[in-house]
Amino acid sequence: FISDELDRWAKRVRERLGSDPPSKAKPAEVVKAFQEVLFGDDGLSGNVANYDAPENSSIAHVLRTKKGLPITLSEITVAVARRLDLPLVGVPTPGRYLVKYDGSRGPDAAGVPKADLYFSPFERGLILDSQAWRDRFPGVEPGDIKTGNSRDILRRACREGCVPRSMSRGRARYAACCRRPMCRPSGSGDVRYISSDA
Repeated sequence: FISDELDRWAKRVRERLGSDPPSKAKPAEVVKAFQEVLFGDDGLSGNVANYDAPENSSIAHVLRTKKGLPITLSEITVAVARRLDLPLVGVPTPGRYLVKYDGSRGPDAAGVPKADLYFSPFERGLILDSQAWRDRFPGVEPGDIKTGNSRDILRRACREGCVPRSMSRGRARYAACCRRPMCRPSGSGDVRYISSDA
């Protein structure tokens, strides 16, 4: 189910881009295609109403409900991009996981900027221009934040998906959630999310 859904989205992003191969598309066109397909047509967005629910860390659950955590939505976006050889990476910014189009790995063509583009899958692909970045992360420059590796992503997913904003529900919920087989790293550097309901 998970792989089929990600493949379906990759096919639709490829069609929307219309370039062959997709990696030759301009960065702004790539981000726009993701905004239209994942966050527009299919309505992927943040689960604002039930943010603390542990199932928001399950890719299978998020693919069914189209609602999830910033990190889960970002990793879905990155997984679709990998299928198209597009340079999108997850970025663990303070308080909100984002996706970055890595301009340094973008196409080498005249008139194509090598600048990075940041967007928030939790907010339906909202692009953060330099002013929006400064407003959200005062004193933090984009270059100061390194992209997450598989281990970092798993740690943060466990924290975000399991720790309630209010610890009133106790540490037992956190411990039980983090013992569940929701996600594990694969040897390829990808993060593979698994769930008993997948």
